[in-house]
Amino acid sequence: MLWHQSVLLTHLYNQFLEKKIDAYKTKGITLSRYDLQALLPQLKKEHLEYAEIHSQVLQQVPKRLNETYKSFFKRKYGFPNFRSSRFFFGLVYPQNTGCRIEEGKVLWGKERIRMSLHIPAPKEINTRTITRTEDNKWFLCITYEDEPQTKQIDTSKVLGIDLGLKNIVFCSDGHSILNKNHTRYYDKKIAKIQELQSHCSKGSRNYNHLRKVMNRLYGEKSRKTRDFLHKVSHTLVHKEFDIIGLEKLESKRMSEGRMHGLNKSIRNSQFALLVNFITYKAEALGKKVILVNPKDTSKNCSTCGQKKKDLQLYDRIYICERCDNIMDRDYNASINIMNLARESLCQTA
Repeated sequence: MLWHQSVLLTHLYNQFLEKKIDAYKTKGITLSRYDLQALLPQLKKEHLEYAEIHSQVLQQVPKRLNETYKSFFKRKYGFPNFRSSRFFFGLVYPQNTGCRIEEGKVLWGKERIRMSLHIPAPKEINTRTITRTEDNKWFLCITYEDEPQTKQIDTSKVLGIDLGLKNIVFCSDGHSILNKNHTRYYDKKIAKIQELQSHCSKGSRNYNHLRKVMNRLYGEKSRKTRDFLHKVSHTLVHKEFDIIGLEKLESKRMSEGRMHGLNKSIRNSQFALLVNFITYKAEALGKKVILVNPKDTSKNCSTCGQKKKDLQLYDRIYICERCDNIMDRDYNASINIMNLARESLCQTA
């Protein structure tokens, strides 16, 4: 039933996209989201199968198409493409329509689907979205309103965090977390599958089988990485600090830099995602996150401020000739980030 409704929504999306393109080419007009929504009652009369789907779920299709067009005009993505039924079209249930959660089960129409809840289901849920990944994993994503915690921020409690490849984070309080690098294991497996697939005829049984195996590995790699980053961010935001200083990194530029041996490791570490996790979790706890310019945070001495110009990437111990400061390179950087965060606080005060 889920796949059946997904296919119907895919066809509806393609119909609406075709109508928008034809209207612009023939009449020079742009059909809005509400123009397309007005066509739904007539479509439900002509095609009775659409009557099986809740009206508000159908209304999400023109809404999503409208968002796709907005992204195109903002130059974030290319022009909207027609969708294939091979990919699951997510089912969005706004408010309390058609999909409910009770006693660890999803009540969907007459169906009862068992589920594994990661958090207790809140009473007031805004939307419920059923999605499927290419490696055949099903998820129910819920959104609900939660009032963020408010508290008096102690500006003296500042934590600086340096992000790195060996230690995913090194904190100014001396605490560090080793980067587990789950991706290395999966990258080796995926490379072997890709090599085997290159010897198969495209579309053959072996080719399609290896494609499914590769999709499963990609899915496991992504979930392992996100799970690790969630645990790291949870640990950091629950420290006894009210202000967290982080580097304002340009991950895309870093991963396309001249250090070709590290580009893939930088992409796999997903620093931008970790910063995003830390930011929204800290704000939910009433804490403040400050992004600072990371320039020379590794080269400047955290004690006297002297810049060490000859510091190389393989130098893991920072030695200052002026004040004889000797400490871990990442620890030194985290203290500099903490100091920059404090300076930023003073400027905004």
